[in-house]
Amino acid sequence: MLAEIIITVADVDEAVSFYTETVGLEYLRRVRVDETSLVLLDAGGTRVALMAGPDPSIRLAFASSDVEADHRRLGRRQVDTPIAPTRAQGGMVLPFADPWGNPLAFWEAT
Repeated sequence: MLAEIIITVADVDEAVSFYTETVGLEYLRRVRVDETSLVLLDAGGTRVALMAGPDPSIRLAFASSDVEADHRRLGRRQVDTPIAPTRAQGGMVLPFADPWGNPLAFWEAT
């Protein structure tokens, strides 16, 4: 069910070196999602995405077969979603947070 782990870092190229050479993840490719460039790595079957940003954070994206249904389920459970399901390159994404504020998302690949 885990689609990917998204890690926000200050310097993506430096992070690629760290996560491939030090941690041992495998470089997959660099992709563009809307205005953002991501580097995708493989962590033994789990995809890790490195993304540039001012504040370091780690987010989890869960694989989904129907983001719209996930959106309705979250609404019934009174989970706030900052935006409706949004089309991004390669799929649909629905960001939300757990009750403790950890950033999460559902990701439906197309």
